Amino acid sequence: MLAVDNDDPGKMLEEELARRIGREKCLRVNWHTSGDAPCKDANEVLMMHGPDVLRECIELAAPFPIRNLVDIGADEADILHMYHEGHEKAMLTGWACLDDYLKIREGELTVVTGVPGSGKSEWVDALMVNLAENEGWKFAVCSFENNPIAMHRSKLV
Repeated sequence: MLAVDNDDPGKMLEEELARRIGREKCLRVNWHTSGDAPCKDANEVLMMHGPDVLRECIELAAPFPIRNLVDIGADEADILHMYHEGHEKAMLTGWACLDDYLKIREGELTVVTGVPGSGKSEWVDALMVNLAENEGWKFAVCSFENNPIAMHRSKLV
């Protein structure tokens, strides 16, 4: 359980202790607020609110936030909007026979897999050309298997 001062040095100490101990093992004590400002430490809570409130702060210690761990409840409004309104607009691939099965959405990761030599890179190149022509998208390409660079550039053109 981490119960540090509620100031910059205290927060720095809390971060370092959590890093060393392991964030997943830590609980964080949040000091009770007094008016608009949170109390600085356990002593301030004790002096301003008494032992019962101090005990409550310690009993209500919460798991230390783990970076990149998402509380799905925090995005409830976005989730409900997506449920009722659907996904944001997705882009067509440029191939009518494929557009019913696959759409590309800006900001999402699309992974193309397959056995070696099956045309994955050629297909991704063609998809990039379609999206550039149809949607005005721009791409940065790092393709280690298409050397020399001039040859790859000529294929895209």
